[in-house]
Amino acid sequence: MELQLQLAVPSPRIDDSQLRAFVRQKLLAGALRETVGHGAVCGVSLGSECAVCGVAIRPGKTEIQTFGATGSHRRYHPKCHRLLTVELEDLTQR
Repeated sequence: MELQLQLAVPSPRIDDSQLRAFVRQKLLAGALRETVGHGAVCGVSLGSECAVCGVAIRPGKTEIQTFGATGSHRRYHPKCHRLLTVELEDLTQR
C-alpha cells in the first residue's frame, strides 16, 4: 500500500513561519528537491504557477526559475524561493 502525503495549498496571506512549515513538508515529501542547486535565473513572470505555494505569479512580476540536472525547471515567487533556500539550508545542517 502506497503512502501519500496530502498537502493543502497555503493561503496567499500566510505568514513566513507557516509558509516555511509548508515548504519543509514539501521538501520532506521529496516534492522540490530535483530542481534545487542546478542553477537559477531571475526574470519577469508570464503567469506561471509557483512550485511552492501553487499560486500564479502575476504576469510582469519577478519570478525565480530553477533548473534540474535532468532539464526540469520550476518557477517561484521570490519570497517562496527565499524560504525554500532557508529551509533547505536548515535541513542539510541537521
